Amino acid sequence: MEKIVLPEIQDLHLIDVYINNNGYNAAKKAFTKTPDDIIDQVKKSGLRGRGGAAFLCGLKWSFMPKTSVKPKYLCINGDESEPGSFKDRQIFEFNPHQMIEGAIITCYAIGAKTAYVYIRGEYHKWIKLLQKAIDDAYAKASVVVKSSVKWAEVKPNPWKSTVSIKLMLSYMRDGVTDSLEHNYSLFYSQHEPLPTVEQLKAATPYIRYVPKEKRSKNIPDWVMVGSKDQHDGVYGYTGFTWMFRFLLSGTALMIYSKVRKQNRGPFQL
Repeated sequence: MEKIVLPEIQDLHLIDVYINNNGYNAAKKAFTKTPDDIIDQVKKSGLRGRGGAAFLCGLKWSFMPKTSVKPKYLCINGDESEPGSFKDRQIFEFNPHQMIEGAIITCYAIGAKTAYVYIRGEYHKWIKLLQKAIDDAYAKASVVVKSSVKWAEVKPNPWKSTVSIKLMLSYMRDGVTDSLEHNYSLFYSQHEPLPTVEQLKAATPYIRYVPKEKRSKNIPDWVMVGSKDQHDGVYGYTGFTWMFRFLLSGTALMIYSKVRKQNRGPFQL
């Protein structure tokens, strides 16, 4: 019998090995079909859950309301709370990308944009292994994509000669439509006039994925950039870096003030 969940492939937990063994091809194929087609195919396959009840997966997916505007979520149980069950930690350690790929397909089929994986707290090792696999999958995904501006808002501040711009961007990420709100400020003058809403809507900004190790806590995982090659480095600064920059700037300003005070001549009446 062929082993599906834990095949005998060395280092299958590594994303390059997984991809070389047809990994993530099923997800790419799924994006060429409609969600209803995928649900029907899973129903016909007879695929069942492994949690103990052996409930039909396709039937369960079909219960998700299609007309509801409320957010939808996928919950993945990795607790191993069933008696004598020790399968989940093995998947997290030896074949995590198959679980991630299955989650991607499921989310697409039921219309969910967020998935939660429940792992018991004492599984420190497997939590780190799964997070590493997720980070590797994001890093391997299409990191730069084009977007279109759904709507734009321009709010000038004449007192400071600045303008606040808010954009709602729409883009395709690995075959799935997503959106991102981007806010930024610009200086304007007579030589550099305010951008119009029409100009902003006509633009085609790029959306770039930022790996976890290259961004600080205040930076989202997807950001708008001006070009494909912009910002290959680290996004944002840590709290310590901001404090160091602030102290360095303050010290330089104090030194400059003292030097200027010493060199200033007497006030002429």
